[in-house]
Amino acid sequence: MKSILIIMAPTGSMHEGIRSVKQAKYLGRMGYGVSVLTPRRGDSSSVPFRGYDNVRFYEGSSFLRFLGSPFSRLFFNLTGRKKYRQLKIDRFLGLENGPGLFLPLILEAIKLHRKKPFDVVITSSPPEAVHFVGIYLKRRFGCRWIADFRDLWSLYPGRYEPVSSMHAWLVKKVEGFMYKRSDELVHVTVPSTESVKKEFPCTKNKIHTITNGYDPDDLRGTNRADFPGTSNSEGIKIGYLGGFEKPGRFPSVEFVTALRKVLDRGCHFVLHIWGTSSFSEELEKKVEGLGLGSVIVLHGHLPHRDAVQQAAACDVLMVYMSDAREEYSLITPQKFYHYLGMDKPILAFVPTEGIVADIVRETNSGYVAAPAVDDMEECLWRFLQCAQKDSLIFPISEEVAEFTLGYLTKRLAILFEDSLISK
Repeated sequence: MKSILIIMAPTGSMHEGIRSVKQAKYLGRMGYGVSVLTPRRGDSSSVPFRGYDNVRFYEGSSFLRFLGSPFSRLFFNLTGRKKYRQLKIDRFLGLENGPGLFLPLILEAIKLHRKKPFDVVITSSPPEAVHFVGIYLKRRFGCRWIADFRDLWSLYPGRYEPVSSMHAWLVKKVEGFMYKRSDELVHVTVPSTESVKKEFPCTKNKIHTITNGYDPDDLRGTNRADFPGTSNSEGIKIGYLGGFEKPGRFPSVEFVTALRKVLDRGCHFVLHIWGTSSFSEELEKKVEGLGLGSVIVLHGHLPHRDAVQQAAACDVLMVYMSDAREEYSLITPQKFYHYLGMDKPILAFVPTEGIVADIVRETNSGYVAAPAVDDMEECLWRFLQCAQKDSLIFPISEEVAEFTLGYLTKRLAILFEDSLISK
């Protein structure tokens, strides 16, 4: 039995780390011995791995406090940039939690390897600091190392803002260093893969695309019954998973404005949101001013499977993304893949020439509109008219099946098996 080590460090979102969780689950079912290593979070209830066949869960030491404050003060004194006064050196290098993250994981990984050597190490980011563990284990023990990137790094819009051309050069050097030393690289979309190839030619012969996906097991047992706090009299249920606000990235103000305009046209619906406990003060005032308090329900943070099952009881699922920057067209939120598995139509208010829009069209899974107020209003209105006429669009199962995590994990297994052969 080949031994696999998966290292990840989700930072608390309902969906972060799900990709690695499911890879571990399906690799275990395929007969591999899988160990999953994460930092100690202090909340064992968040551990989803226990009970998986051939999968063992381990926690590294607590996060080390990395003393970056003196560096931050020096940087501020030299540059006068107040915006970066709280800058830590790991953030400066484009790494979140830097040494405070990967040093404890390296120590734990060494202990695990001594007990039972690993054939393959898979590190999954963000945060990108986990890939330092892969570099170390490959160099010290000769493991094959696959670096899995759920997001772009330096090319990700808004991920970091270089303060100078020297800073941008430095971050790209760190990123290129990791790429060169990996045995294989994985990105989640074809455009992301192509962007990395173009910026870092060293990745040309080692980078692969394995998309995110959904797990049919998450929906088994779902009876589509109403979830707590709802009734059939409220009208169409619109479901949304995850964080609802991200400045510049999610057009939340525009969307609630469109909701108000559709309500004014005589429609009845309620927006249910899982993964958001409260709105910002600005958005809260906007919602109250538009009189939307009774049609937006926040369910807060639930265990992943519970949130997915409750969302599946809605009539339609919603995803949105700003088109203010060209790079946003490359982003495919994890929630979108969960939606594909729910056999419900999707309202996609996204860049119309982006990846999400393309998948919606290819799978015939819903409606696409630009994330502008008038476009979202018209799309919502059109959907509600179709709902009344019982002529809704539903996903094509054959196309959607390509996004099941069991199938995608088999592709990952083929990748590292080929890598082991070429070792």
